[in-house]
Amino acid sequence: MGEYEGKNGKEEIAAGRKTSGAARQYCRNSRRLILMGLRFFERRFSESPRAYRAAAKSSIGVWARQVCVVIRNQSIKFLYDGFVKIVSVSRNGIRALRVCLTNMLLMPGLILGLGAFAQSSAQKQHSSSVRDAEQAEVHLGKGYEALKQDRYGDAATEFRMALKIDPTLVMRARFPLAVALFEDHKGVEARQELEMVRQTAGEQPSIYYYLGRLDLEEQKYKSAVANLNKAVANPPFPDTAYYLGFAYFKDGNDQDAEKWLKEAASRNPDEPRALYQLAVLYRKQGREEEAQQAFSRTNEQRERSDKLSQLKWGCAKELDRGASEQALTVCEQL
Repeated sequence: MGEYEGKNGKEEIAAGRKTSGAARQYCRNSRRLILMGLRFFERRFSESPRAYRAAAKSSIGVWARQVCVVIRNQSIKFLYDGFVKIVSVSRNGIRALRVCLTNMLLMPGLILGLGAFAQSSAQKQHSSSVRDAEQAEVHLGKGYEALKQDRYGDAATEFRMALKIDPTLVMRARFPLAVALFEDHKGVEARQELEMVRQTAGEQPSIYYYLGRLDLEEQKYKSAVANLNKAVANPPFPDTAYYLGFAYFKDGNDQDAEKWLKEAASRNPDEPRALYQLAVLYRKQGREEEAQQAFSRTNEQRERSDKLSQLKWGCAKELDRGASEQALTVCEQL
């Protein structure tokens, strides 16, 4: 090996520097070594020990050529180590030739084995991803159920577990997490989650609705007006107009407050809050007759709302006992 040990190409390949100029030059030099090997075979080992050294070099050249091709296509570091082993034993002439030829024969099996290992790893990774997705869906289902039952702390826990598995569940997990925190009166955490949702999902009316509601609770009325105006263009909830009117009222803008409170009353006639705030606004402005009318309508709506709530509760109670004529009688009044 004498003169060959100092070649930069071999050292660079052994070091794993796939893109180095010296390594590429070494791959090109392998062609010359291959020709030396062919001449050696023609002489049938009849030359001096110098021919044996040439044969060793030629075998290394063939192996280097194969290694360079695989490195370029597969980038498998293990093949570098195999090449280094070939170089280390090539001092022994014919022994190096035999080792090189043996490894060249084993090379397809090595590549196939690595391919099978990669395929097995990919299958395991796919199975793990499927399990994670299923587990995330379980947490989402539990979170939604807890949210419907007003168990906001439990809902927040489930949504956080889902996000831990899959952080990309923005609207399906992070947004309902913000809602649960809002309903649980954890305004600071709710706002943080809503801002994260907005950065990812963009301009969503439902996000601005809850940001406006948070502003109202924190008495930031101008900010509430701005956020709720963005939500009311495509209202995500029936009471969006009411909260916008209320924000205007608290901000001292009576004209816009009256406009949106009337809009809320017309959109949701069974909701007494809009009429009540209109009555307060009229009384503030000295419009006593209109205020009395609004208060009267508010009381009527509250009575209807209370009666409706009682009927719903009675219907559900009778249905829990089983289908019966009594359940039918109660539920038909809804």
